[in-house]
Amino acid sequence: MLVQSATHVMLPKLLASLTLAAAAFAQDELALRKFFEGKNVNVKLDMPGDNSGIDVHPGAELPVEFPIVAKRIRRYGVALRNGDSVTVTQVKVKDKLIEFHLGGGGFGSFGDMWSLPSVPSSSSSESSEERRLKREISRTNDPSRRRSLQSQLDSARRRRYREQDRNRDRAEIAKVERSRVEQSRRESSGSRFNLRFVNGVPPGALTPNGLMSILAEYVDFSFLPK
Repeated sequence: MLVQSATHVMLPKLLASLTLAAAAFAQDELALRKFFEGKNVNVKLDMPGDNSGIDVHPGAELPVEFPIVAKRIRRYGVALRNGDSVTVTQVKVKDKLIEFHLGGGGFGSFGDMWSLPSVPSSSSSESSEERRLKREISRTNDPSRRRSLQSQLDSARRRRYREQDRNRDRAEIAKVERSRVEQSRRESSGSRFNLRFVNGVPPGALTPNGLMSILAEYVDFSFLPK
């Protein structure tokens, strides 16, 4: 009974504590959003054209793994170049992460990929005519009839193969167009910094000055009020 009673007392306190923490977290995020969003900053390095962006590990010996950045740039191209002026479009605070979105935050969401031009299939399955002819061939014992049906089947297959060749050409053209559209959108969708904290986001990072201090090596905030 004592254990049960203690649980009844502790649980509401724990829930209240979590609620207060969540409210404070939301307030901190709101303060960062009010300060940064809609303002222009200058980036000090090339940034990849993808929503994977650049990961920053504050306090680590190597806060940014530049080989990873280079790999993403090779794969996705450059969305923001060293010296570009860009708008801060969103600041998101999570349990162990602050996302700092620039110029849209980067291409790569499910919606982004879904909106790209489709690529038609280059293959086609066996036609109903081919299946019918195969059934008739299997059911007849007349050699002359079988030869005639086989000739028809060969013609149907050749038609399908020609159509496959045309489909393959159309698919290749569509792939090139999809790649062109994707690259264009990557170049115009911005990028982001992902500030990753091992033990949760510290209070110092939840202030405008604290956040600017962490990103100062990579972003020029000199135009913003301190």
